[in-house]
Amino acid sequence: MLRRSFALLVPLFSIAVACSDSSGGGRRTGGAPDAEPGAAPGTGAAPGDSATGASRKNICATLDYGHERSNADYYLQFADDAAALKYSEGFLASSGITSSAEIATDARLIRLVGRVFDGFKKVFPRETAGMDAPPRVIVVQESGLNAFAGYDERREVDKAPWLFWVHQATVTSSRPDAELEGLYAHELAHLILRNLLPETRAKIRTHYRVPGRAERGVIGAFADDDPAVRPHADELRTIGALVGREYAFGSMPLSAYEDSEYQSLLATLAKNRPAGGDTRTCQTADAGLARAREFYKAAVSVHDLTLDLTPQQTADLATLERATTAALRSCYASVKKSIFELKLEDRSVQVLVNGTPASLQTILDPTTEEHKLAYGALMANAVERDVDTKVEETTIERILEVVATLHGRAAMLTASTALPIDELRVFDLEEDADDAAVRILRAIGDDSLGAAHLFVSQMPDPAACLREVNGGEVPRYGRFIDAHNATCWRAFHAMDLARELERCPAVSSPAIASSARAALSTAPSSRPMRLVQRPILPLRRAIR
Repeated sequence: MLRRSFALLVPLFSIAVACSDSSGGGRRTGGAPDAEPGAAPGTGAAPGDSATGASRKNICATLDYGHERSNADYYLQFADDAAALKYSEGFLASSGITSSAEIATDARLIRLVGRVFDGFKKVFPRETAGMDAPPRVIVVQESGLNAFAGYDERREVDKAPWLFWVHQATVTSSRPDAELEGLYAHELAHLILRNLLPETRAKIRTHYRVPGRAERGVIGAFADDDPAVRPHADELRTIGALVGREYAFGSMPLSAYEDSEYQSLLATLAKNRPAGGDTRTCQTADAGLARAREFYKAAVSVHDLTLDLTPQQTADLATLERATTAALRSCYASVKKSIFELKLEDRSVQVLVNGTPASLQTILDPTTEEHKLAYGALMANAVERDVDTKVEETTIERILEVVATLHGRAAMLTASTALPIDELRVFDLEEDADDAAVRILRAIGDDSLGAAHLFVSQMPDPAACLREVNGGEVPRYGRFIDAHNATCWRAFHAMDLARELERCPAVSSPAIASSARAALSTAPSSRPMRLVQRPILPLRRAIR
């Protein structure tokens, strides 16, 4: 089974219509302390000049996040440990975590989180203005190296709790301090840099191209956004999230490392099996999907999560796909819910009207505002909307048609010669948090490769990745499988940034550098209704 490292930043609720996630606003670099533009001493060139296929920008400067909401207003503070723990219980329960938790007392854990916070004070003085102490640390009785923070989008809260959760297994881990600091810095970056917020993420996200498929030097945050790459890459990533990015699976919505949305819909559809139905075909369908998932795990690269199939594997997969989809059609021949209705059930969606949940009947009524709100949020893809108008078709026929159509589109985009898939990159909130971790480790005088070492240690085959990187090769990016997921490229990028930062002046002062910043709207939504949507998957299955 593919392993995953680090945690997903988990909001208590996902407000699907609170604000736009479209890209917009300028991207610029703002000053990190003592980050002077121009050449590093003795190099004869500005740091970052080795980046190919991208603008030459000063990597010694951090991104300017342009936060307009003060820290005092943005963070939810707690009077004491008891108040923090009481809040934490509700927060975790709403995110699907039922494990017990307690305020951290482990001296090493508290020391490492404190050191990391001190690093943020040095590197990101604007973002930590007025914040004198690190967040309270809460230990959750969970296995696996993991930590996370969150944002509470409930109307009565609308703040980020100044708390930091760590798995018990991380507390007792024997991994070196620098590796755990890399984990903590990555997760605290989500909290302190606010990069999960749509308006912040829009300033961060960059689409770019690396001719020749093998970048050297740091690009990422220092590349100009390419308007040709943006729609191409965004569509591929959207398809991947909906039905899985591997079109070789035809009508089966499978992913290598976490469920696609339509995998989740299939699981919800299974709850609608008619009593006394054809159990044999249902068992055949379940067995076929299980075999397909195992096939995926066996054939996907452990380095970049890219599926590489031999001709025989391709033929075997096609045979399996035909048999499995035939069994699915027989199993669910009598179920005729719309995809929209199935999504409502799958996500436990509520539409709140003045704080009161609307009834399912109201949400399903196409003449109501509640329906328009929910439908617009859940049915954003044109293919889904078109297929779901075919009311004569069963639910499974609609699902299989959406998956097959979107996989066909993914195949066409992947085969583009104008924009070769292996040359395309996306820098986003997870890569931003990775970069912040490297900077923080350097600022506190620890091994700036700590985060990269932890990435490698979490891979299924660490030695293979190290052979590749140490041999001077640039690992494959992974074709938009989100390089955050413990891939070899992710470790390579952290190593590359750490090397380039050695040419920058040391971070020695918390002085705030000045630069122009884009204004962001912080006015609360005036909409009388809000769509509240629980996370699709429990946190432990959404770990990244």
